[in-house]
Amino acid sequence: MTKQQHTAFTAPHYAASTVGNDILQRGGTAIEAMVAAAASIAVEYPHMNGLGGDGFWLI
Repeated sequence: MTKQQHTAFTAPHYAASTVGNDILQRGGTAIEAMVAAAASIAVEYPHMNGLGGDGFWLI
């Protein structure tokens, strides 16, 4: 079994995208990448880190 290294992750801020993509490239799951990106968004865009924001709870 081969492991693919091609990943993609999107978020409203480049820092959150970078964090999420890094988690995926290191073998993390989509859930782990989402949680890491949400934590980054809490710092970068605190007003977008809720149910009225980007909705990271949607997978």
